[in-house]
Amino acid sequence: MRARRVIRAFHKPTKASGHKRFAPLPDPKRKVVNILIESHEKRVEWNSKMVAMSADIIGIRRSGPIPLPSKCQKWNLGSSPFKHKKATEFLRRVTHRRLICIEGPPEVCDRFVRFAVEVSDPTCGIRIREKQYHTLESFLNYKGA
Repeated sequence: MRARRVIRAFHKPTKASGHKRFAPLPDPKRKVVNILIESHEKRVEWNSKMVAMSADIIGIRRSGPIPLPSKCQKWNLGSSPFKHKKATEFLRRVTHRRLICIEGPPEVCDRFVRFAVEVSDPTCGIRIREKQYHTLESFLNYKGA
């Protein structure tokens, strides 16, 4: 009997149970930027730590660096087409990835992203995904040309 009560106490609310969880409303003066750093070398870890440290120094709210699963690509390459046909070379390329999420005023986030791209290691690729929220009044009062 007690075990059932404990399970029900920590029961995850569903739509059928009538409970709803609402996320806090996003602030229209804030911008969320996801920075994905990826590379074929292990320097991606050092580069992501440097970006995270610079975000801390500036005072931007951040989470990460979060290690994401590595992508692995494998190939078989025949080294000889005729007599030694069964002799093959195995090639492998691993892409290491890290994710850093920052949140702050739009101007500060834009300047920080430009800084992170300029300072980053040349062997690392950077992908940026930005989210900015707007108030509903700005869309309702829009007068298009």
